[in-house]
Amino acid sequence: MKRLVGAIVLMIAALNWAAAQHTELNSRQTGYDFTVDGVNYGIVYKRVSDSELRMTDTVEVRIGSMIPADGHLSIPAEVEFGGRRYIVGIIDFDAFQNREELKSLSLPPTITFIGSRAFSGCQNLEDINIPNGVEELLVWTFRYCKKLTEVELPPSVKKIEDGAFDESGIKYIELPQGTNRIIGWEMFGPGHYLDYIKLPASVSVISDLKCKVVDYYGNGFKVEYIIKDTKCKYLLLHTVTPFNPFGESKKKYMLKFAKGCTVYVPDEAVAVFRAHPEWQLFKAVKPLSDYKK
Repeated sequence: MKRLVGAIVLMIAALNWAAAQHTELNSRQTGYDFTVDGVNYGIVYKRVSDSELRMTDTVEVRIGSMIPADGHLSIPAEVEFGGRRYIVGIIDFDAFQNREELKSLSLPPTITFIGSRAFSGCQNLEDINIPNGVEELLVWTFRYCKKLTEVELPPSVKKIEDGAFDESGIKYIELPQGTNRIIGWEMFGPGHYLDYIKLPASVSVISDLKCKVVDYYGNGFKVEYIIKDTKCKYLLLHTVTPFNPFGESKKKYMLKFAKGCTVYVPDEAVAVFRAHPEWQLFKAVKPLSDYKK
C-alpha cells in the first residue's frame, strides 16, 4: 500500500511539473527557433512585465535534435545564429526522451538546468556528464536509462527529486552534500541493487536502500520505514562516535538488516563500537583498514 501511494504521489508530481513547464513555455515560444549542426535550439525569453517578454542571450536544447549515426552527441557552449551569439544554458524538458539511438552525451559547462524527463527512455545511454552549475535533478530525468551504470554528480547539485534515476541501470553513485534523505525505491526504483553509494554528512534518513556498499560520511543517521527491504552487505563509517541507527524502536526486520551487514569503522573506534549495544546487533564490526574493495 505504501508503495502504491508513493507511486501515485510521484506520478502526480511529474504531471504537475509538466504542467508548470508547459506554462513557462507559453511565456517564451513553442517549438524551436533554429537548428545548428542538427541540434534544435529555442531562444529563452525573460518576462519583464505582465505584457512584455524580453529576448535573452541564452538558448535551450529542445525536442527533435538529430543524433549522429554513432550515437555520440556533443553540445557546444555557444552557438551563432542570425549574426548573434547565444549561450547554451538549458536542456529542455523531454529534450531527448525515448531517443534510444543516443549512446553518450557531452554537455558544456554553461548548462545550469536540465528539465524533467530530459533523458527518460534513453535505454542505450551509457555516458553523460552533469556540468557543475546544475542544481537539481528533476523527476524521471534518467528513467529507464538501463545502460547508464554511473553518473558523477557535481557539488552544485543540491537536490535530487524522487524518481530521478527510476528503473535506471545505476550501480555506482556519490550523492552530493545537501542530500538529507535516501529512500531507495523512490530514487532508483523498486528493483534497484547498487554496488556502491557514497552518502554525505547531510544524510540523516536511510530507507529501503538496496546496496552492496554504503559509504557514509556523517555522524548519525536513522534507518526508518520500509527497512525490511533495506539491504547492505558492507557499511563504511568514518565517525569515531557510535550513534543509534534504529531510533527509538527495533523491529524484527531491522534486526534482520543488521545481522546481514558488516560495519567498518575507523581503527581507533573499533572497541567503542563493539561495546555499543546497538552495533552489537550487526554481523560484525571491523576496522576500516581491513576493508578491501
